[in-house]
This record gives sequence, structure tokens and C-alpha cells, in this order.
Amino acid sequence: MFPVNENDQLFKVAHYELHRNGKCLNVEVSYCLAGETPGEFKADIVFDRLPLSEQFTGYGKSETAALRDCLAKIHCLSLAEICERDGWKQPDES
Repeated sequence: MFPVNENDQLFKVAHYELHRNGKCLNVEVSYCLAGETPGEFKADIVFDRLPLSEQFTGYGKSETAALRDCLAKIHCLSLAEICERDGWKQPDES
């Protein structure tokens, strides 16, 4: 048990970089150590320090499984398509 306050959440976070067509996409896989969903692995696409929509979020029983689930959801998409689906405008992407 970790000494955190009642409504706190504590996460261990692993950072990955996916380089695609000269651009870098960040993926953060988090593991909840304490809080509402302890023991859950979740992988989020992060752009400009903000997670993109949950449609790209990967889940799994391990860090690798969550990362694979997330990457499978963006496998055939360009960075521009990912950002467009989330409402972001990403210039100069072919």
C-alpha cells in the first residue's frame, strides 16, 4: 500500500516514441498503483502533452499488451489522420 490521500491516484508511466514519416508520436503506458483502477495497464497517444481521444487507448493485462492494443488502433493511420480523428489540426503531414 502506498501512502497517498483518499482521492489520489498513483501511476507508474513508461514512455515510448513512435517515429512515422519523419514525425514523432508519443505513447505513454500507465499502470495504476493506487487509486480507482489499481492493477490496470493503459496506453495513451500523447500529443502536445495531452492524451488524444480514448478511441486510440490500448488496454491490457501487461504493459506490452496495452501497448500492442494501442498501436493496433493506429497501425494504418498517418499522424494527420490520427490528429484529425481527434479534432487536432496537424499541418504539413503527407
